[in-house]
Amino acid sequence: MVPYLSVENIEVAVAKVKSAGGALMGEIADAPGYGRFATCTDPQGVRFGLHQE
Repeated sequence: MVPYLSVENIEVAVAKVKSAGGALMGEIADAPGYGRFATCTDPQGVRFGLHQE
């Protein structure tokens, strides 16, 4: 199971993840009716997700 964190602006959140040594896995995805999603990893490789409504 991958935990997802709610963010106001997914592009800004992804930039912060990258500046902290994490990475974006793939691309930011749009899911009509659900919002925008991104799967990331922290510097140790632990996966987590970001969600913007």
